[in-house]
Formats: sequence, structure tokens, C-alpha cells
Amino acid sequence: MEDSKINTLQPVISPSESWHLATAQAYQLAAKMASEIKPKEGIPIMDEVSRLAQAYVDEADSAWQAYLRQSDRAIDTCDRASTRVTYDENRALPLVEWPQDGSEAWGMVDVHSEDGDMVMATPFRVVDTRVLPKDKIILKLHDPHHAASAALVETMQCAMRDATGAFQVPDATMGWRRLCSILDIYRQAANIAMGRLADDDYIGWRPNLPSRYEIVNAASLLCQHAATARAQCALATFLMAAWVQAMADSIEGMDPEARRDEFLAQLKRATKCLQDSLNAQNNAVALTQWPANKPMRCMVIFRPLPQSIPVLVVMSPKGSVTKLPRKKKA
Repeated sequence: MEDSKINTLQPVISPSESWHLATAQAYQLAAKMASEIKPKEGIPIMDEVSRLAQAYVDEADSAWQAYLRQSDRAIDTCDRASTRVTYDENRALPLVEWPQDGSEAWGMVDVHSEDGDMVMATPFRVVDTRVLPKDKIILKLHDPHHAASAALVETMQCAMRDATGAFQVPDATMGWRRLCSILDIYRQAANIAMGRLADDDYIGWRPNLPSRYEIVNAASLLCQHAATARAQCALATFLMAAWVQAMADSIEGMDPEARRDEFLAQLKRATKCLQDSLNAQNNAVALTQWPANKPMRCMVIFRPLPQSIPVLVVMSPKGSVTKLPRKKKA
């Protein structure tokens, strides 16, 4: 969904998001009305009116921040002045019009630690499908299990890249400390993602995740609990973080070199198993639309622009994809 300015329209379907958004809109309108009162001679209350208008502005800002905390937008990159809120009579839903400024499209994070700087890859970045190669087809993923498999693969691939980077130091003990710093970030990210979910993001409106599970069967687990694509992303991040941490804990007592090799080997095996399953699902869907004798590659995008449910992009292997920009972490 887009307009001539290449903005994206996001329906607001969550009651909690709608509440905060409506509150922000109401205070913003009140502040505008108060600021438009014209001063007249003999009226000593204009200072009070100005203070009241500023109070309305502050309340509107607070409500806007509360709305962002409920949504999947990064709070520090969303300027309320650059967005527009409308109401769609046909859908009976409010719509938020977001500018397409690329602020959420970063995919690499510089992490600084005592054991050396590292670069982490972040999953589920926003991808503008209009800048992908022209020789492509875009297919919406209506199968929740297919989308869940893609979500797990994306998180596990990030973990594989991050772990490999952590051990790119001469000392395996230092590499393990670097890995532990990454695992701590994973836990924080998973807790934040889970904390943003509302009850209606879950099937049955209640999370009931088991304490033990096999990561290779986690796609079915996601389908049992996640009712939305946002929930799949959050739960995939949570399950990956928990599984990787449990695996690290299970080999903590090994010699440093053997521990490093075992961690990477287990992570590689699990990632490959999930990737093989996803490849089979991608090919089964792609070959219904793509010429059988034409080479192809597939890419699942969870957060496409223009905004929609997760999509499978099928394109020629010769196509290029824009490099990930970088965002620094203090």
C-alpha cells in the first residue's frame, strides 16, 4: 500500500495501539486549537492558554511514545511530525502513514567490548522490494509453517555469522567471552521483542511455550502459538536465543578449543537442517510461478515495503541486493 510520495500505510488493528494513537491525536488537536486562540486586549489569561497548549503537546508526545512501544517501530527513528494518521471508513481502521526514509533498513550493528569490537547481523530488516532486480516475482506467504521456517532460518543464520565472528581471535577463551557478550544481547533482544507482543498476537491469546524443545522442530511450535507475523519474528528470536544459550551452557566445562569447535558444529548442523527444509518449501512454491528451466534463487522477506505479510521473492541468480547499512551500538 503506498501513495505517490512512496509512503507506506499501516493499518492499526491492535486495541492497545489504537488507544494510545487516538490519545496522541486528541491531545495534538487540542494543542493546535489552543495555540490558535488569538490574544485580545483586556484578556489576561493568554499565558495560561499557552501553558495549557504546551501541556497538551507534552501529553501528545507521551501518548505517541506509548504507541511506538506497542508497535514494531524503532522509537528513536520515528518522528511524529513526519507521519500522518487517517481513518479508513471501508476498513473501519485507523491508518498510519509512515515516510519511507530507510531508517529501519539497517542490518549490521557495531558492538564494542573489552575483548575487541564485533559486528552483529540483525534479522528481519525492512527490505524495499522495488529496488530488487526487475527479473523477479513476489509471492505472499499464506502458509504459516513456511513463514515460521523462514523466521527460524533467518535468526539462526544471524547466530551462525555472529558466532563465527566472535571466534575470529587467536585465543579460544577470548572468543568464548565474546560469544557470551553476543548471547547476552540475544537475550535482551528476545525479551524486548516478546514484551512488545499483545495477547492477540498469540493463538488462544496466551503464550504457553514449553521449557524444552528441539530447534529443528521449532517451526511447528511457532505455528502452534504465533497468530501474527510479528509474533513469529519475536518467538523465533526468543527460541533461537534460548536454544543457543542452552547449548552453550551444556558444553561450558569443555576445553576452550573443543568447546569452540563443538558450539560451531552444533550450530551449523541445526542451521543446515532448518535451511534444507526451507529450501524445499521455497522451491515448491517458486516452481508454480517460475519457469522450470530458468535458474533462480529465493529470498523470504518478513518486513517488505510496500508493507504486506511475509513474501517470497524469486529472482535470477545474477541479481544484486543492496548491501546492509551499519548502525553503531555504544
